[in-house]
Amino acid sequence: MDATATDSTLSPEPRLRIAGECPIRIWGLDAEARHRRLFSGWSGAGEILVAADWVFDAALAKGLMAEPRSALLIEPEPGAGEYLAAVHAADEADDAVAGMIGRPADKAALQAAGYKPVGLDELTAVYDPVLRKRRTPFARSLHFTPVDQIERRLYDGAYKGVTDLVTKYAWPRPARWVTHWCANRKIAPNTVTTVGLVLTIAAFFLFWEGLYAAGLACAWGMTFLDTVDGKLARVTLTSSKWGDRFDHGIDLISPPFWYWAWWVGLHDAVADTTLMDWALGATLIGYVLGRAIEGLFKVIGRFHIHIWKRIDSWFRLITTRRNPNLIILTLCALALRPDIGLVIVGIWTAVSVAFHLARLLMALAVRAQGKTLTSWLADDQSA
Repeated sequence: MDATATDSTLSPEPRLRIAGECPIRIWGLDAEARHRRLFSGWSGAGEILVAADWVFDAALAKGLMAEPRSALLIEPEPGAGEYLAAVHAADEADDAVAGMIGRPADKAALQAAGYKPVGLDELTAVYDPVLRKRRTPFARSLHFTPVDQIERRLYDGAYKGVTDLVTKYAWPRPARWVTHWCANRKIAPNTVTTVGLVLTIAAFFLFWEGLYAAGLACAWGMTFLDTVDGKLARVTLTSSKWGDRFDHGIDLISPPFWYWAWWVGLHDAVADTTLMDWALGATLIGYVLGRAIEGLFKVIGRFHIHIWKRIDSWFRLITTRRNPNLIILTLCALALRPDIGLVIVGIWTAVSVAFHLARLLMALAVRAQGKTLTSWLADDQSA
């Protein structure tokens, strides 16, 4: 079942040629659609030839686009030998090289044709600053690897490595099911985000009216869809600047409005709101200060404060963000003390901001010594 390039199976579009045919869909995309989306941002010279049955992650495709005259050799399974999965020709690839795509690799012939054989590690950086994790380069052939394994690996690769405990431990499996359901029905990530926005607004008004159970159901639904939309965009290769701004805009604005609405909803049930007033003030001021600290750290360190040292990544699991705070509010609402929930959130916000401020001051001290800040994810020697 070699994906051999012939005149009848090569795409006519210049710059990218897809060798062979592969009807199997990955995350709702056939081979041609996936490869075209994967290499759509390429503006370099030459031509890329890729075997239809091979599935790459975005980082590997980016690495291939950046290396003219490279030939990507991969062993699809132990003992199978290396196959030629793709090449980046400096000009238009000749028929001899095109005929090698998808076949067992002939290094001598490739080198004679002027290509440099490369492996996965030579094309892909190990550290991914966007997803805040170390990642292993990924490429698999659909002729050798089951679809479910490939889809699971692509999904896992789309997940952020440093995040809160709900997103990291509770959402991955159910979010994968929903992401798969959406992908197979061609539901756009921005559609999922829009549903999340509706739930965000609903939670606000329900909290405002003191209907905490219904409001929390909407709030948790929104946080779940906030996981789904990003993963859906990455696995279907439909990420966009607008989608990213839309999603992050909701993430940024919604929490303080929810806290405010929660506070308003308590006024009919609590006679003396003095403590809650202080708690709301601490929560809102702390929210702004926390974001400011993160922004300043990113200016001086060029990366997120949560991935500086291991302790920062650990604290990100529980720091005063939307999901950890929702856990507090939910537990207190279940105990019929939503007022205490707001107070605890206020206290936890103050503690979290103090921690991050201390970390920022430490970072400034390091920079004052003329040293460079390095994330522990990018530096194996970092503690």
